[in-house]
Formats: sequence, C-alpha cells, structure tokens
Amino acid sequence: MYLIGIDISKFKHDCFIATETGEVIHESFSFNNDSYGFSQLLVILHLLDPTKEKRIGMEATGHYGNNLMRFLHDNKFSFMVLNPYLTEKYRKATSLRKTKTDKIDARIISRMLLSIDYQAYSSKSYHISSLKSLTRFRFRMIEARTKLKMRVQNILDLTFPEFSKYFSTIFGILPMRILSNYPAPEKLAQVDVLSVYEKVKEGIRGSYSFQKFSNLINEAKNTIGKSNENYEFELVSSLRLINDYNDEIEKTETQIETIMNQYNFKILTIPGIGI
Repeated sequence: MYLIGIDISKFKHDCFIATETGEVIHESFSFNNDSYGFSQLLVILHLLDPTKEKRIGMEATGHYGNNLMRFLHDNKFSFMVLNPYLTEKYRKATSLRKTKTDKIDARIISRMLLSIDYQAYSSKSYHISSLKSLTRFRFRMIEARTKLKMRVQNILDLTFPEFSKYFSTIFGILPMRILSNYPAPEKLAQVDVLSVYEKVKEGIRGSYSFQKFSNLINEAKNTIGKSNENYEFELVSSLRLINDYNDEIEKTETQIETIMNQYNFKILTIPGIGI
C-alpha cells in the first residue's frame, strides 16, 4: 500500500510518498498548482506499482485544492480530504518538534492515512461542494440586497416618509414600480391619478384600490419630505439593483434545487428543513 500525503497551498503543493511499512518512496517534493505540475505528479503516480493500493490524502484548505482533486478524480485516483484540525492534533501527538513546514505536513498527512478509516472522496462530494458554494453565494447576495433595501428606506424617510404606510412592504412590485417611475414625491404629486393608476397596476395581481392610490397622491402633495436629484438617482439605482439581485437569487435557488434533486440528501428528511 502506498500512502501519499499532499499539503495544499495557493501556488504549489508538497507531496510525500511512503509504504505502510514506513519505506520512503519519495521524499517530500513540490509541484506547481498548474497543468505542468499536475502532469509531473501524474508521472510519479503512474510509476508506482499498479498492483498496490494507493491512498492519497490532503487537507481541506478552501478552494486551492479543488483543481487538483478534480484532476485526480478524472485520472481515476481515489483520495481523502482531511480536516486540518485533526491533522494538527495528529502532528502534535506524534512529534515533539514545533516546526511546521509544507514538507513536514505532507509527511504527517502520509502517516496519518495509515491510522484512520480511509474514506475516498465520492462524486457526491463534488455536488456537496457546489451546494456549499452556491448557498454561500446566495447568502452574500441576500446580504447585499438587504443593505440596498435599508438604503432605500432611509432615502424615503427623508424624501417621502408617508409612502410606507400605504403598502405592507415597499419592496413589492407595485410600490417599486411607482418609486422607479416617480422617485420624488414632487413628481408623483403632478401626475394624472386615473391614467397613472392604470399604468402602474398593469400586469400586477392583487387588489390596490383607486382610492388608496388617490390618497397616496395627496400625501405626495403634502409630504414633509424633500427630495433632490442625488436622492432620486440613488433611489432609482438602488431599486434597479434590488431587482437584479431578485433575479439572480431566483436563478441561484433554481440551480441549488437542480443539484438537490439529483441526490437523496438525508438532511431534507429532518422536519422543518427544506431546500
């Protein structure tokens, strides 16, 4: 059995190869995190006895090892991703030295492979990794959208504070359409109520009475707020970006659902947990 430890870093990786009896096959060597470096590693792996099992281990170090993992998988090599916390505990338990280098870490990972239950990285793990990336991306977009919504609310508090009381949320289709077309109360106050009511209501489901809209126009005429060109510009831009985020979040959620539907993830059997 070959025990192959790989320490991952941004620009290069370090590899150490030994047997289960402790025989060193390859002292720690470095290869670049690029196609040429990967091909060098592949040559060395193919030179190993094909009749012996090959256990490859590497630490989970963010995304720096993703391309190498994909490369190994495409070339029919199994590998295991190790928790950095566990490798650090193993290093402290098996060595009196406090020195920590990439080459030493590669050797330690190699040794560690003999003392743990070797569980090869599965194709399902790639989808789990994709889900992790997509859900974090969705969360970041929601955070950014929330900041924009807060800014819109702040602008309205200054320019048209009465606007919010006419809607359950100012980020529904109708209020956002009104604000996008009439970002200043002075502009809304000058419209023909009936024609604009029909225009902004077009294609929107749900009821919003003409009387309520008429009252909103009257509020615009008597608002205590005051707008200016800068507020108008920022309001319209923020609303446009919110709509863009809404679209991208929806697309991301569709992508997440597509992956989730490919596998029978047991987490969905827990009551209260959905996609």
